[in-house]
Amino acid sequence: MSLHTTVIGIAITALTTGALGADRDIQITSIDLDDAVIEIENLGGSTIALDGWRFCSHNTVQLRRYSSTTGLDGVSLDAGESLFIHLDNDAPADPDHTNASALGGVFAPMDLSAYAIALYAPGTNGVVSFGDPTDIADHVQFSLNGQNNLNADERTDEAVVGGLWTAIDQWVAISANSNLIVLNDLSGAELHGPADYDALPLNCPADLAPPFGVLNLQDVFTYLAMFNAQSPEADLAAPFGTFNLQDVFAYLGLFNAGCP
Repeated sequence: MSLHTTVIGIAITALTTGALGADRDIQITSIDLDDAVIEIENLGGSTIALDGWRFCSHNTVQLRRYSSTTGLDGVSLDAGESLFIHLDNDAPADPDHTNASALGGVFAPMDLSAYAIALYAPGTNGVVSFGDPTDIADHVQFSLNGQNNLNADERTDEAVVGGLWTAIDQWVAISANSNLIVLNDLSGAELHGPADYDALPLNCPADLAPPFGVLNLQDVFTYLAMFNAQSPEADLAAPFGTFNLQDVFAYLGLFNAGCP
């Protein structure tokens, strides 16, 4: 066996082993662009404690902004449960919502030109190492029109090495009309890229799939996929929290209303 092959094998083994310290069932499943709210959700089947977990975020001018080492201590997410982090510190009085300030440290302000955020779990030594790809639990990045950005991608190379992001120069494409980014792959898969997210438009709630600005069957199919996955964004009608035909009828009403 060549030295080159041996080194690659050791590296792969190290990544596979180290990744056990970052429970990747916790994923970033939505980003509210209007209200600057990040949703993390437990896509696994058991409760996960978030003690010691931290965020690292970047925009076009602020890089390597870290939440504190204790901000998520005492927080746990049951299977299917979400936590919403309000970057503008305007969280409602709801245990599922928290202000970024309550987590301590610093978050990069939401920047629609380019933004990247990653969630880290403590490694085998009990602390987060931001330069260690095996400590990253999830990563997502977006930019206007999907343009590459050489500032906000500060930690993307580690996410790529860690098997969480497809390529450093790939961004979820948003437009001036986008108001919400949602993860459309709720299978719990670790590797994500732009195709795994939908950027939903601001002025036409029925327009869920490209080409945006045009309502067609792709929008309907996308909604039905969201409905079947019981995505919160598909719960459009009372009783909320229950997915039924009323939600489908509500979507079809939006679709028939067309875009402004």
